[in-house]
Amino acid sequence: MEAPRIAVVSENILECYGLKYLLENIIPFAETDVFTSLDESLDRNAKLHYFHFFIDIHIWVVHSRRMASMGKSVILFGPGDMQRVAATDMHFIPTDVAPDILSRSLLYLQQSAHHHYSLYPQDLSATLRKEDERTAALLTNREKEILKMVALGKSSKEIAAAFHISMNTVNTHRKNIMDKLDAHSATKITAYAMNHGYITLDEQ
Repeated sequence: MEAPRIAVVSENILECYGLKYLLENIIPFAETDVFTSLDESLDRNAKLHYFHFFIDIHIWVVHSRRMASMGKSVILFGPGDMQRVAATDMHFIPTDVAPDILSRSLLYLQQSAHHHYSLYPQDLSATLRKEDERTAALLTNREKEILKMVALGKSSKEIAAAFHISMNTVNTHRKNIMDKLDAHSATKITAYAMNHGYITLDEQ
């Protein structure tokens, strides 16, 4: 299976790697590359086809005509007050927000655009669905219930009260979930839960 590739383009290298980190947590099956210039990313695209380009709004302003033919593959990001200069039919992710809000914006975009991998190539979609079935089989029913609660931001104390179990038991379940899913951050757990139907966008 060839993993879908994502390009992040910004002259701000720290911003590039920050967005790369979030994307790798939210879309762990994709490969994300960073570039500091549009030309560099387009040159690489000739050899490695990128499924999406996350482009700094400041770069888009300068090169919007060049990117016109790229259509929905382009997703813009930058300060929220710059959204006004983006084309109205383009996705825009404000980055001058708290990390959890930025993660939620990326999750929303991923879920609304690629729910159940419907827009990925057929062979890739089939492989990802099979992997979903494999990982789902690893979790017990109780772990699935707790996974949902964790993804909704519930604390161990709240989960313990909801299921009438001890906090030690909750924490053991949480550790088992993280180990089984190889998801050792709140962002990864939330992304997994949303991508696999345990929670919906409306519940976030």
